[in-house]
Amino acid sequence: MTALNEDLILPRVQSMLRERFALSEAQVEATHALTELGVDSLAVIEFMFDLETEFDISLSQERADIHTIGDIAALVRATLDKTTTQK
Repeated sequence: MTALNEDLILPRVQSMLRERFALSEAQVEATHALTELGVDSLAVIEFMFDLETEFDISLSQERADIHTIGDIAALVRATLDKTTTQK
């Protein structure tokens, strides 16, 4: 999925969160904090592995800066951008 359209990243992340954590569509707005959804740090790390598989990327140690769903999408987007420019 390296040539993924930027507009599709957030919806895919939201869909993955809904599936993995049994969340409603209303719960996965980009501005919602993961802690408000009951997603703890261990679950975030496990979810990052899912993202790496889904988007065929390797996420860096920047995981500590993830607080919202939008942060996740931004990290995926930045990683995809970095991967594309390195090829």
